[in-house]
Amino acid sequence: MVEQRFLNLSPETRDRYTNQLLDIFHNKTNAAISVTDIVKGLEIARGSFYKYFKDIDDVSDYLLKQAIVQIHQDIQKHLDQTGDIFQGTQAYLQAVAALDPESKTYKQLRLIGLRRRLHAPHGHLAMQSALSQTVQKLGDQANWAFDTKDYQVFQGLLGDWVMNAVDKLVSQAWPLPAVLDELSHLHFWLTQSVYARQDSQTQEGGRR
Repeated sequence: MVEQRFLNLSPETRDRYTNQLLDIFHNKTNAAISVTDIVKGLEIARGSFYKYFKDIDDVSDYLLKQAIVQIHQDIQKHLDQTGDIFQGTQAYLQAVAALDPESKTYKQLRLIGLRRRLHAPHGHLAMQSALSQTVQKLGDQANWAFDTKDYQVFQGLLGDWVMNAVDKLVSQAWPLPAVLDELSHLHFWLTQSVYARQDSQTQEGGRR
């Protein structure tokens, strides 16, 4: 856990240090980063590092938690604006594809993607957190007859797919049309499965 002394820094200093740390961590594993790298990047004394953080993993966890909160807000904004889980996902992916590689959000996505590949399930849990309440709300609006198991499977499938799609855009240089084509197929498969399940449950209930 980040030391209180770091949290007590002025917002300007804390934000500057956080951005500098993100520059260091977003495309490297923890093992590839040294305290010396951080001390030089932040231009602080070595002793100051240990006043602010326990170790390298502590810094990484702090940055990851910040990134998860930001990505949660970004996804939620697009889902709320469209009122549709798939249109919102498409709008979010379009926004991701338009990001400047030097932007903070882009680097946060790189950080989540890298840590997700190396230390699952952080990224998946982040996406589930961002999608869960909205999926339920939009599913209710669309009269999707989710039972608990259906909802968990749907949420997991969509969360996994979106995180993979984001990683393809920011880390694997996939073109946006190819990612959106996958979303179109996913939309068809999932919605047809949901409606088929709903029809089956309705027919079964009618026979009772």
